Amino acid sequence: VLAGDRAGADFSFAATGTSLALSDPGELFRLFNRAKAVTDASRDQGFFGEMMDCAARSRSIEPIINLAAARLGNSLVLLDPSFKILAASTIFPIDDPLWAENIRLGYCTYEFVSAVQNIDAVKNAARNSDPVVVTCWASPLRKLSSKIYIRGNYAGIVLMLEKETPISPLHLKLLPIISAA
Repeated sequence: VLAGDRAGADFSFAATGTSLALSDPGELFRLFNRAKAVTDASRDQGFFGEMMDCAARSRSIEPIINLAAARLGNSLVLLDPSFKILAASTIFPIDDPLWAENIRLGYCTYEFVSAVQNIDAVKNAARNSDPVVVTCWASPLRKLSSKIYIRGNYAGIVLMLEKETPISPLHLKLLPIISAA
């Protein structure tokens, strides 16, 4: 007990004037980085678990995509391999004219798909869920996309529209987790 023992003595850090770190001071930097990595990894697993719990409680994709959008701080669009729009988050307005129209239609037009497939970042994207930053002349927003695979088969894309918050390392880390979920 750090605040005291049964006799009422004070064993707080300030009262003892000692450090409880039992390592060489030269190792503290490495230990701190390792502790941070473990904490970050458990937080990511927690987010995956949170999304899976939401999926188990939901009868539709909307609560899951809105949970993910809230965590990212930006709108999300879920597309199947043929660029049919399966869902779009609703917690942030999607007022980009191109994406608002795609969502209204429920699919991306042939012309749109052809143009996207000619973007170097898309053409050269790895065949995994690593996020890719996509920009195009027809839309003022940068996008971050991550491919979705189910049992090794390509199943679609989760696309984040950069509007509310700029693309950050956290987005690059969380988008593949969303894809996996």
